[in-house]
Amino acid sequence: MIFFDIAKSSGIITALNLIKRFLSVFSLIVLARLLDPYDFGVAAILTIVLFIFEKIASTGALQYILQLDKVDDVDLNSSWSLDFLIKGSLFIVLVACSEFLAHFYGDPSIRLAFIVVSFNLIVKSLNNPGIHLQKKSFNYKSIFYIGIIQKLSSTVVCISIAYFYQSYWALIIADLLSNVIMMLGTYYFCSYRPKFDFTNVAKQWTFSKWIMLKSMVSAVKGQIDAIWISKLFPVESLGFFHVARNLSMMASQEVINPAMEPLISAFSKVGHKKNDEFIDKFCVTLFALAFIIIPLSFGIALFSVPLVQLVLGDGWEVTGELMQVMSLFVFSFSMMIFFSNIIISKGVSKPIFIIDSMGFFLTVITFLILSFEPVLSDFVLARSIISLFTLCLAIGFSCRVANIDFKCIFLSVSPILASVSFATLTMFFIESYFSLHVIFSVAIFMACYFMYLVVMYLSFFNRFHFFNKIFKRLEVYYFAWKN
Repeated sequence: MIFFDIAKSSGIITALNLIKRFLSVFSLIVLARLLDPYDFGVAAILTIVLFIFEKIASTGALQYILQLDKVDDVDLNSSWSLDFLIKGSLFIVLVACSEFLAHFYGDPSIRLAFIVVSFNLIVKSLNNPGIHLQKKSFNYKSIFYIGIIQKLSSTVVCISIAYFYQSYWALIIADLLSNVIMMLGTYYFCSYRPKFDFTNVAKQWTFSKWIMLKSMVSAVKGQIDAIWISKLFPVESLGFFHVARNLSMMASQEVINPAMEPLISAFSKVGHKKNDEFIDKFCVTLFALAFIIIPLSFGIALFSVPLVQLVLGDGWEVTGELMQVMSLFVFSFSMMIFFSNIIISKGVSKPIFIIDSMGFFLTVITFLILSFEPVLSDFVLARSIISLFTLCLAIGFSCRVANIDFKCIFLSVSPILASVSFATLTMFFIESYFSLHVIFSVAIFMACYFMYLVVMYLSFFNRFHFFNKIFKRLEVYYFAWKN
């Protein structure tokens, strides 16, 4: 069964990214005590520029391969050749613009850092496309091994350099090393050897052009808050923002987004069958995603300030306050990943470009207005509200493209929303009588969340065929993943 494979693949990816997330948190805790906000601010500037260039160079090669029914060497070689050509060209552009970018950010000393960072483009363009076939066939074991080696090595190198030199170069070198290990790993674990072939480039371009346009818009849109902040506020403020966003978005970037990869292939395989089967899988997956992301978003809003002070120490209070405001963005961003993949699985990419374009223009207009009296938290709040609006657009397009009834979406997330709401009220009630440490507050919140979800299912939701079908399907997936 396709979705037995999904359960196993998502389980492997989730396990990998839970380990990576733990190492990322551990690394950030250590680095927050070795580096200062200025170092994180410089690293954020470099990350912004590299992220934009990487997104512009995104040809959607993985999505293209996953949505094909049959893949041959010509498809793989053409996608690899197109990817190398575009990323190689942008590598040259970034090196040529390094001096301008350094002066633009008011720090000529970081020109060399821009040049070193640009090599990430070349390294990523050399990744073996054979790894796409393993993902398409739900074989994620080799990816698991590569990811573990990649993260362990980069974490050790990053902390070591930061300990001895207390410089932002620790983050730069560790990131480059991470990409080099990934590239070498794809050749070690994949017997396939790519070669230049432009036979099917035109065919892929038909699919990829909207992905690239979408990536160009989403790259600037995704980093526009950081770009704006870097020009209106000191580098230290950008450092606070960078750490806050990394901590807030860690679940989406390290767990949810990678775990969604098998869905593109899986949904494309059932997308041409009768719609009831597609809707069935859609509801189950949405419920599982909401089960994680909704309580996580609530938790960030409730506990980020005391947890940041406890974990990162004094001097990082601004980071916790920014994380509270970002909690809405965490929810919208994660859900946007899911609904974008639903649209792509139907072989359609233009709506995603339209959604991102609208979100981009709204963000620019809002930020221009806020720039007259700039307040850091206002930019973050505006960004979160706009992301919620674009999510609503994505849901609307998904319902239209995939013929999904909005009632299915509401019913899939309603038990989670109700359980989290009751858990929050219960925690506030208990805290009104007892002064609790933040760890105990988190434990009470999570315990109440699970308890209310179980109680509601046993006393109410199990009477409805819709929820019975979801929970029975989840039980099947759990045993498939466990075995």
